[in-house]
Amino acid sequence: MRCRVDVAPLRAEPADDAEQVTQALLREPLDLEQAGEASGRFERGGLAACVRPVS
Repeated sequence: MRCRVDVAPLRAEPADDAEQVTQALLREPLDLEQAGEASGRFERGGLAACVRPVS
């Protein structure tokens, strides 16, 4: 999977007000660990992060 927006916040938890731990940039590859209807969970450099889909 690749990031489809210019900059996507990757957060500690799947909530808009959760701490942003890093960012994904446009077309950057992301390794999906877990997919849900409201969010996905990724690991990057040993750091687990969540992203919510764009509506």
